[in-house]
Amino acid sequence: MRVRSARYIRDLPAAKHTGLFGALHERRRVQLDGYDDALFTSSDGLIGEGVTWNVGFFDGDSLIWPMADVLPGVTARLIAGAYDGRQRTEPVALSRLSGMATAFATNAAVGLCPLDSIDASGFDTGHPVLELLREQYEAITPERI
Repeated sequence: MRVRSARYIRDLPAAKHTGLFGALHERRRVQLDGYDDALFTSSDGLIGEGVTWNVGFFDGDSLIWPMADVLPGVTARLIAGAYDGRQRTEPVALSRLSGMATAFATNAAVGLCPLDSIDASGFDTGHPVLELLREQYEAITPERI
């Protein structure tokens, strides 16, 4: 998935709601420019979340989850809980992307989806940590309801 950053923060980002007009409008704007989806950033260039997904990074040593006002995704939480390596949550600026080995989107529909690029920064979509994260996520025992 190729994504482009868009300066936007969803209304009440921590609450799941149906007010998606602004978010979907941003998605459509970047799609008209040839991208697959939008990645929201604050006015100071800090990464938040995608239109309907959370984002994670791997810097070669640790998983990094952006510290931002976002809808905390169940899939992102499950992946973080299943991962047995180092990880941290911290502000992630667009200017840091060149130092990331790989990046990925998470949501309930796709599980984990590698990101080819964000803006002009490309990522390794075949990085071994992506397969490890997929395996650990898929090994989670489902809860009976």
